[in-house]
Amino acid sequence: MLSLSSIGGRHSTCFVCRKRGPKLIIVSSSTRLNTFVQRNIIIPAGARCCPGHISDENFSEQALECLSDLRKSTDFNRSDILDLLQKIRMLLLKNDDKRLNFDKDSSLNDAEYISLTVIDIASFNDLATHLVSIRDTKVRSSRTCLGIFLTKMRSGMSNKLLATIFNVGKDSIRRAVATVRKNLMQTFVPKHLGFNHISREKLIENHTRPLAQTLFGNEFNPAILVIDGTYVYIQ
Repeated sequence: MLSLSSIGGRHSTCFVCRKRGPKLIIVSSSTRLNTFVQRNIIIPAGARCCPGHISDENFSEQALECLSDLRKSTDFNRSDILDLLQKIRMLLLKNDDKRLNFDKDSSLNDAEYISLTVIDIASFNDLATHLVSIRDTKVRSSRTCLGIFLTKMRSGMSNKLLATIFNVGKDSIRRAVATVRKNLMQTFVPKHLGFNHISREKLIENHTRPLAQTLFGNEFNPAILVIDGTYVYIQ
């Protein structure tokens, strides 16, 4: 016996509205599984209800609110437990194929990474190493947060649309974007952008073209910068 809520009732009556009728249907296996996953309620095999309570293999919200006569425990034998675990496993595998997964390199190829984030897998992996203060949670990993952030920057999609694509809540999208932005500003940006990220010697040695040195250089071998002020007014 397990401490899981379950429905009672007879096969001759609907366990939702308690009505008798010859048109009762047997609740399908997929509907019973969806009810357990969403509401933590066990519906035993063979349970019957009115067909109007179910739509697209899910009970309506009104039907779920009517489930008042719930048992506080459920009798489970070994076969029932194995069957439930197998169904949950298949559901997870099915859903795993439908969501964007940045935790496994094999889930997306280079072209898909570039389409979503503008960078390839190797660059993504390198950028992910800079997320030193983001902890993995049950909802999302640090790599998923980075994928959300880069996809947001790449596409400009709304948080609502990103929530649908990544199968997380809209608030989770907002927190992921804010957390990654703050983290990269502390760890990545100072090392790759701005005047302080490179020394004068490295600038002259690695980033000065021969033509610029010929036109503007002299015996002092100066550091040559070309600064464009086109967008200064919006900075």
